Amino acid sequence: MINVRNSLERLVRTPALVLVAIAVAVGVAACTESFAGGDACPSLCPSKPLAFRDTVIDAVIVDTAVAGYPALGLSSALLLANRGDTLVTRGVIRFDVLPTSFLPNKGTTTESISTVDSVMLVIPLDTTARLGNAPVTIEAFDVDTTANDSSSVVLKTLFRSDRFLGSVTLTPSTQSDTLRVPLSKIVLAKKIAAGARLRVGLRMVGQGQLRLLAFSSGAGLPYVRFDPSTDTIYAPQVVNTNTNLPVLTADQALSFQMYTLVDKGSLPP
Repeated sequence: MINVRNSLERLVRTPALVLVAIAVAVGVAACTESFAGGDACPSLCPSKPLAFRDTVIDAVIVDTAVAGYPALGLSSALLLANRGDTLVTRGVIRFDVLPTSFLPNKGTTTESISTVDSVMLVIPLDTTARLGNAPVTIEAFDVDTTANDSSSVVLKTLFRSDRFLGSVTLTPSTQSDTLRVPLSKIVLAKKIAAGARLRVGLRMVGQGQLRLLAFSSGAGLPYVRFDPSTDTIYAPQVVNTNTNLPVLTADQALSFQMYTLVDKGSLPP
């Protein structure tokens, strides 16, 4: 009986011992394996390590591709504003070549212009930018000078009583689509007789803002209109903006025909 029991116990213990032995063998084998691969284990998946790069980004102080845009005179409008302590601008319009003769009644024989009458500066307006419900006065001055007349400092000295050309009073919010400023016929007659040029400086007196269309083909272009005779049967003469500054490209010539000067505005970048 005893021998039979011992034999059974050995049969029961044998599979257990075998299982323990197998588990130990697997554990030993596992301890000798390396599961490193890629960045974590280059032995299985080798890869070239990347060098560390330190990039410093500096803030842009002045972007020359954007600063000063649009260029002088190349915007589609001239801003004439007087907004107290926030925005004050003036405008300059040039008529450097004035006619000295005309064709009476559209005939074939020209006559010299000796008399000038009914002079008017006509400028189309942007009707979406008429700011101000109080009356303002638009004053025109002769700003022709041999000095740098694209300099705000120089131009400010030319807006004075002895150079006054004319004015008109209006309410920006109710103004039509055209600004008409009467100009001195005496001054224009003298300039035509002397072969001189007409350069008109505009400023606004009173609180308001107007956007004058400078190069909008749909609304027309600024011009000076006048009668070359006191006889009403003669057709009015029209002079468009122009400049005869030497050594200018087409874009530069366009820039100096009509432009805005800022007396007071936001700080430069």
